[in-house]
Amino acid sequence: PPPPPGTPAPPPPRRAAGLPAAASDEGEAAEALAQLREYLVACGGAPGLTTGWKWVCEERKGGSSVGASDAYFFDAEGRRFRSKMQVARQFELVPLTAYEFKQQQPRQKKARRPG
Repeated sequence: PPPPPGTPAPPPPRRAAGLPAAASDEGEAAEALAQLREYLVACGGAPGLTTGWKWVCEERKGGSSVGASDAYFFDAEGRRFRSKMQVARQFELVPLTAYEFKQQQPRQKKARRPG
């Protein structure tokens, strides 16, 4: 049933750290796995470490954080990982913080404004 008139709308869903909002879209899953591969390579891993992995983003259905989403990586054996850092530790790599990872990325040149 619809909420009674005058009831405030629920807040929009929050995103899981650095990942797309909750959805079952294959494109978003592919992007999340590509980001994981890029991160693991930056940590010193090989590009093929995540072959057969899956990414799932689930919306919370109850509790005080209803509507928030949680994203997980699953390896080929079905083990769940909550973060890129946790995956890096699984492969015995040295995890990078978000700041360290960003510092390794090539900088984009800003376009100059004419005039």
